[in-house]
Amino acid sequence: MNPIVAILLCAASGTALTKFFFHCSRGTFNIPVAAIINERCLQQQEHGPCKGFEPRYSYNKATDECELFYYGGCLGNENRFKSKKQCERTCRRKHSLDLILVGPGRMPIQPIDDPGELFTLFQILVPKSPICYQPIKQGPCLGFLQRYAYDASKRKCVEFTYGGCGGNQNNFERMRECEFTCLVNMPTS
Repeated sequence: MNPIVAILLCAASGTALTKFFFHCSRGTFNIPVAAIINERCLQQQEHGPCKGFEPRYSYNKATDECELFYYGGCLGNENRFKSKKQCERTCRRKHSLDLILVGPGRMPIQPIDDPGELFTLFQILVPKSPICYQPIKQGPCLGFLQRYAYDASKRKCVEFTYGGCGGNQNNFERMRECEFTCLVNMPTS
């Protein structure tokens, strides 16, 4: 059985410097979603202590622009790019948003190109229970019991071999129990 997928309508909101927030809804379902800016882009522009004069670009988080500056040739920080295009591709918020769910059960989804529209459709998987984020554990015993657990990295329930003792609550006798516990049943039509 394929994982359950929700199609959500998202609207941009907020103007935080490090995060660009979206609110997503389908009916009364509402989830905050954020696009995180690359950490190197948040560093202040640094010329470095050397006396060189190399043209470079750095990202200015206040203006959301890549700006020309002259690098001294040594030290400095990572907010330094050889071309404006490389800087924009790495740092600008408007063009490519890598979205994640915010809150319990943060989950990555595919990067989405944002053409500047207010609303965008996103396809996400939404886990329901904290049990689902426990690691898959065979346990210390040597039995061979077929069980199912939610694999957060694959965003789906998977089969595993349980030893018969120990382990944790992310351990289901049937696939449908795992899916019922760990995936929100939201129709896509």
